[in-house]
Amino acid sequence: MNAYSEYPDATTDEIDLRDIAIALVEGWRWIAGAVVAGVALALIHLFMTTPTYSSELKISPFPDGLREINAIEGYSYSEERAFDEFVQRVSSYQHFQRFIEGFDRPASEWGLPADGEPGDADFDAALRRFFDARFSVGRLDEGSAVLQLSYPRGVQGHELLNAYVSWANSDFASVLANRAQRALDSAISRNEARMEAHLTAYEGEVSARIARLSEDDEIRLENLRDRLEAEKRAVVAAREERIRLLTQAEHIAEQLGIERPTTPRDLGRQSGERDIVYAEINSQEGLPLYFMGTRALQAERRVIEENLDQEAKTSAIREIEKEIAQLETNHEIQAMLARKSHSPFIDAYNALKQDNALLRANVIRLEDIRVADVTQWAYAPEAPDSPRTQLVVVLALVLGGMVGILLVFIANFVKSLRAYRRQRILT
Repeated sequence: MNAYSEYPDATTDEIDLRDIAIALVEGWRWIAGAVVAGVALALIHLFMTTPTYSSELKISPFPDGLREINAIEGYSYSEERAFDEFVQRVSSYQHFQRFIEGFDRPASEWGLPADGEPGDADFDAALRRFFDARFSVGRLDEGSAVLQLSYPRGVQGHELLNAYVSWANSDFASVLANRAQRALDSAISRNEARMEAHLTAYEGEVSARIARLSEDDEIRLENLRDRLEAEKRAVVAAREERIRLLTQAEHIAEQLGIERPTTPRDLGRQSGERDIVYAEINSQEGLPLYFMGTRALQAERRVIEENLDQEAKTSAIREIEKEIAQLETNHEIQAMLARKSHSPFIDAYNALKQDNALLRANVIRLEDIRVADVTQWAYAPEAPDSPRTQLVVVLALVLGGMVGILLVFIANFVKSLRAYRRQRILT
């Protein structure tokens, strides 16, 4: 027969799920209290925390938005470069400050968390903190950009963001238009300076040409005047030579007793001599002058002596005087001196003048300049980004339940510890 053997009570560390369930049911007050406390704290947090909203706006480069200003000769501005500069300007606080100060809507209507008026030190400091903490710009892979603004309740964030981007777009278009206008004015000024240089150079050239022509004409005139005087002296010398010949013939005629024009034959009969053959009769010059007789010789000599210094118009003299008259009136010089302006005769000047006319014809209109295209405007959010009421309540319930369960475990542990101590005291 088997002997009775007593086994001591075995202790175990295993957790009885039934005991845990019973403990949780018995400690429902702890769990409910913790959940209520958690929800209460969550509601207090939601009540004391200012809701924060966010709005975002997407922009991209406007296709062919710079066509008007890029049509200006010598001016080129790529759309990518203009868009990058626009994004940089929008990201600048100074640019945002200019918008707040210069926009036709008062700053107070935006609900900005800044006291005072634009320009005050406190207002500017609060505005800078708001901009630095709540405004951000991000770039997307396709070249677009996202502008995001977070703001507390009471701030018209989406309207502020939309108005800011619209104002910045118009402001940058004005900047680009002013740059293009300055480029036009600079090009026109350069052309005008070059035109003035061409005109000055041409005027100097004309003056030099007039001086050369005048000097050449003066030299030729002096030469012609010398020739004219020489021709006149030659005429006088010829007359003097004629007088000398007539005087000589007159003396011969007196010696021969010839008073009237006669011939050698008549002269021979008058003298009763035979026919005399004179060598000079057969010469090509004809009869000697003394056959004219003293009366004719004296008459011719007196006439020549009386008109010795009288001007004669020989063919040579007439030709020289004609050339002198032509040189004294140089029509080329007179035409150059009569010009009111030399500009019509300068090709380079006229080409630059035409370029300036084309440059001045460029009309830059702000509505034709577009840098950024808003692909998504900012809109009023339906719910705040923080705090999220549903999430906070759910977390409060979960955390409250966990804290309640922990409190139940702690309470049961304390009870077990007290029971164990009493049992030890009794034994």
